[in-house]
Amino acid sequence: MRNFEIPLDYKPKDVEVYLCDPNQKPRAKLKHIKNRQLTLKQHEVNEFSFDMPYQVDLKHRLENNPYVYDVTYRRLLKVVYDGIEEWFIIINVSPKGRNNTKSVTAYSLTHELSNFNIRTWAGVQIDGEYRKTSLNGRQVLENLLSPSLWTIGYMDAKFATEYREFDFTSTTVLDAIFDVAKTFDMLFIFDTVNRKINIYNPKEYGVNEGLRISKNKYLKDISVEYKADEMVTRLKLFGKDELTINRISPAGVNYIEDFSVFMSPFERDENKNVIQHSAYGMSDELCHAILDYQEFITENQGVFNEKTELSKTLEKQHDTLENELFVLATDLDKLEDELTVIQSQKEDETEIKAKIAAKDAEVKAKTAEIGQLEDQQTTLKAEIDQLRLSMQRSNFFTDELTRELNPYIIEKEYENEHVTDEETLLKSGIEAFKDMRKPKELISLGLVDFTRAIEGRKDWGKLSLGCRFYLSYEDFQLESEVQLTEFTLSFDSRSISITISNVRNLKTNEDIIMEKIERGASASTQLSLNKDKWDLASDDSNSIAELLSGKWDATKRQITAGVNENVVIDRKGITITDPTDPMRLLRIMHSTVAMSVDGGNTFELAIDPEGVFGEQIVGKIIAGQNLYIENETGKFKFDKDGVTIKGASLRILSDDETTNWVDRWNNSIEEGESYNGVVLSIKDGLVVENNNHTVRTTLNATEGIKIEQYKSGDWKKTFFVDTDGNLTAEDLVANRLLIKNGDITLIDGVTKTIDFDAFDVVFGKIKAKNLDVTDLRVQDINITGTLTHDKLNLNENLKGVEVTNDAGDTTYKVDSNGNVSVNASITVGGNSSNGRLVVLNANDEIIGDLDATRGGFENLYVANLQSPTVSQYSADDMNFYVSDRILPSYGSTENPAVAPDDTNAGTGWRVPLATIGEAIRRIPRHYDGTANIYIESASSISENLEIRGYVGAGRIEIKSSTLTRNPIWVGSIKAYNINLKLEFEYLDLYANNAVGKGSGIAEFTSCTHATLFNCKLQGNSATEYGVVSKYNSAVEVEKCDFQSVDRGLVAFRMAKVLNVNNTGKPRISGAYADAGEVYLAGTMPHGQSFETDEINGGRVLGEKKTVEGTGTTVTPPPAVSEVTKTWTTSSGDAWRPQFSGSWLGQPAQGGYGGLGVYKGYWFFPADMSSTLSGKTIKRIRFYCTRSSSSGDGSGVGIYFRPHGYTSKPSGTPTYWGSNYYRVPFNRGEPKWITLPSSFCTDFKNGAKGIGIWIDSFSNYAKMEKSAKIEVTYV
Repeated sequence: MRNFEIPLDYKPKDVEVYLCDPNQKPRAKLKHIKNRQLTLKQHEVNEFSFDMPYQVDLKHRLENNPYVYDVTYRRLLKVVYDGIEEWFIIINVSPKGRNNTKSVTAYSLTHELSNFNIRTWAGVQIDGEYRKTSLNGRQVLENLLSPSLWTIGYMDAKFATEYREFDFTSTTVLDAIFDVAKTFDMLFIFDTVNRKINIYNPKEYGVNEGLRISKNKYLKDISVEYKADEMVTRLKLFGKDELTINRISPAGVNYIEDFSVFMSPFERDENKNVIQHSAYGMSDELCHAILDYQEFITENQGVFNEKTELSKTLEKQHDTLENELFVLATDLDKLEDELTVIQSQKEDETEIKAKIAAKDAEVKAKTAEIGQLEDQQTTLKAEIDQLRLSMQRSNFFTDELTRELNPYIIEKEYENEHVTDEETLLKSGIEAFKDMRKPKELISLGLVDFTRAIEGRKDWGKLSLGCRFYLSYEDFQLESEVQLTEFTLSFDSRSISITISNVRNLKTNEDIIMEKIERGASASTQLSLNKDKWDLASDDSNSIAELLSGKWDATKRQITAGVNENVVIDRKGITITDPTDPMRLLRIMHSTVAMSVDGGNTFELAIDPEGVFGEQIVGKIIAGQNLYIENETGKFKFDKDGVTIKGASLRILSDDETTNWVDRWNNSIEEGESYNGVVLSIKDGLVVENNNHTVRTTLNATEGIKIEQYKSGDWKKTFFVDTDGNLTAEDLVANRLLIKNGDITLIDGVTKTIDFDAFDVVFGKIKAKNLDVTDLRVQDINITGTLTHDKLNLNENLKGVEVTNDAGDTTYKVDSNGNVSVNASITVGGNSSNGRLVVLNANDEIIGDLDATRGGFENLYVANLQSPTVSQYSADDMNFYVSDRILPSYGSTENPAVAPDDTNAGTGWRVPLATIGEAIRRIPRHYDGTANIYIESASSISENLEIRGYVGAGRIEIKSSTLTRNPIWVGSIKAYNINLKLEFEYLDLYANNAVGKGSGIAEFTSCTHATLFNCKLQGNSATEYGVVSKYNSAVEVEKCDFQSVDRGLVAFRMAKVLNVNNTGKPRISGAYADAGEVYLAGTMPHGQSFETDEINGGRVLGEKKTVEGTGTTVTPPPAVSEVTKTWTTSSGDAWRPQFSGSWLGQPAQGGYGGLGVYKGYWFFPADMSSTLSGKTIKRIRFYCTRSSSSGDGSGVGIYFRPHGYTSKPSGTPTYWGSNYYRVPFNRGEPKWITLPSSFCTDFKNGAKGIGIWIDSFSNYAKMEKSAKIEVTYV
């Protein structure tokens, strides 16, 4: 919320209302609306309402109200009142048939905080943990606002030093922050433009600038309402968990009271002589008694404070001593436990008994010290009690006065669940009591709208939310200073409605009495009220000491403890139960610890000084020195030397007790142990080795069977059968070898035969000096025929051909129908002859003929042709986004925002483009849609934009992302031959050094319809023109400002310019017509030499109303002057290592035919490197073209790299570092590309040119030698 104030130096303007989408994108300015009301409130959400008729009179015709159907719920309204901006969200929309209107109510944009729900609040994470106590205003508000776009702006330092406790359930963020404001007594001022909450101390906010409203000045109507049912004379105070102020109250009561309203205007002098009596009939005796009582409390307040502070100090000392005593007593218990152990082991007790005696003396000394301190506390408590007795009301009020006072007692309660400290409760209670101790006064005022009346000019700017002013109305005996907390501006009725509460009268006796009573309130207002911060631990050391060292009498009462109250101390002793199973418990009584699993009916395990008794002992048994088990059959001893069994045997039996595992163990074979060369191993299986360790046989389930020989220091396999039955042998000798496949014999060593019919595939070649073949038959799925001595007979025809590569993939295939499939390249022609490819239809007619002799196609039809030399068409709407930096808020963890780059998609703020030119390039030349190019409003763009050759019924709009801020654009605009609508909106255009004499900031040549709206154009000392229209162009310029140019609006050679409400201060003339025409509507820039300038038959038409504009309010361009320079290549070539290194004649990458990979280079003049060396390079753009012939037919990625040459080197060329940048190119495609910032660093450090290279034959492409590089540097 921002204050709507009327600037003193300007005539007030009417309110402007703009309809916007939820993303604040503007849709329209709402003109035909009525009953406009703006209501501003402290501690609440502002409102704006209006009525919108469905039909309006437009040019004497009843037509539909524009945008009436667009005004709907959840859209935004931007309300501008005399230059001050406030955003609202439409909540209620009510069409009304009676008046044929739509009633609209919108709440301040703050209302969007109600969109976020809090079901259960976790608290604020501080130092790795969440907490809800000891939180200051900033901590809790930043946590509550974190899900939204809202943040904290200014905050009074007071709220960073006060701490409270909070908890929120089933509420909204908006309600929660208002709860925080109420708790801390904050005043919220909402900034809806920047979504910030500014937080003030309401007692310090608002200035009285001398505005006075009275019966004869601005006041049309007044009504006053007094609500006595809400007044209080005695306020009881309660905090969290029934916290009260009894302990710190001198009278020991839990309330504060004030009877000043009923005493007023009672007054007495220093001798208690009555000057004025009570207007409410309160007797002078009762007034004297009340004041005497308060004065007595005030006089003794200091003594009471000293004694209570001393009491706190003694309590802290007592806590410390009790803790020290607890530590000493614990140490004494440990020493006594140690004595018990020594006695059980019959060792020397002298030393431990000496330690016990010394520690016991310390305990007694500390106990005596505590006793002395407790005596001192007892004395002090008696003194405080005596002082409290002296402050009892009965000492000052007789029974008669007490009865008289009774009707004046009006009790209410004040409760603040966020307060856990007595003194803070008292402080907040006193503040609340100030507004409750007298009747609530509500004043409603109706004023003339003096902010629009010239008679009230001296009071313009004095009326704003939170301001203070004087209100006088003699008939009501009203003379007050009031603070404006709510008012409504009715723009169409020119009236102001004001609501005021908590009025403060000027210089009344009642205020004087209130001040006296405040100084002596029943509950010490003089106590130290600075204890706004308390320790995180809700129980201090005093309560801990009470828990640890207090004397409990378990025989009289039961004490429960534990997280789930599972520890009970009573007559039975100490009982601890399992929280998950109450039948399982442990009980300690006397000197015995017992455990039960049946709720205490039986105890299966017990421990006493004699030992451990249990039905089962499970787990480890740890003895102090030795462990002995003995019975009549023998002894079991476990000592430092291990286990010894004497007089008994050891048996380990199986489950059925038929097997003695000890015997089995004694007869077992040890793993890994060699028994005459035989080893049984879990890892290797069965291993048999000969005596001289030269032959080894291994059998296991993972490898199979293998026989190895030890040769040359290693084991070599000579025979091997794996687990699949495959046999491998160095030499296999068999007298009769038989190889079978199932029942079929493949090779028979006895009959010396091989059955080739049993083989499906035969690999390899049959080599023979003589091959005796009588009849060779060839049978295949593709070829069937016979081969004889004189001929090849394919009498059943060729059925197909298939060619595969080494990997088995089919690369060429001809099926039986003649269909050809090729997965590689087809080369037609070459080797000194021209190739020709002919395509026929079913009638043998040529439908496609590519003849290398002619160099082209005949009779070619293409349904969808894409070519860089053929204009493309589209009617689709497009949106592009341009920024100068990363916008993290539009990304996510999975899809983070990226840096602006012209290779990005550019379709959202997460992936923006870097230049406007790239966005233009992506729009088809023949265009019937709407293309929006949004520039991020906080960006600073440096670019000389050229737009050429667009036709169609579409439009291209280049504009700011919001209506609240214009991006800075340093450079110029030049448009040529544009036959669609071209619009520039909400931009700050600054001419760079290139825009000088004879140049304009924005120039349009042969453009049918161009528009500039709400732009600021600022030139330099040499800039001649602002906006230029040439050669039949038509340019409309509206609400633009021109500064630092010779001439503002310029029309050349049959061109036209329409001026609509522009401003500025050109050095020569505001409008200039040279054989063209400038039409004036509304205001125009004010030329310093001429208003207008006409030559060569040019005309400036219309009424000349000049306005100089904002001038110095325009944001200045960057202080550092940027330079943009372009260099053209001196040559270009590509190198490959074949033939001792050879150059191709043009840049290329990849390769073809296995002859090597190309390295491509563009070379630039040497002055480029010397110019850029050491400079701060802001941007590098590179323009090149892929050749329309050669290389892969489809689009490929070109890998750009920097290099360090100005001409072809003599040896093998290299590249500058490892940086590269991949950009896709189609055949014949020219393109500007923006190189990444790493290239800027390379050229600063000495790089001299651009190359292309990929270490692969893929992405084969050739590039044209001609290229250029554009570098922006400072």
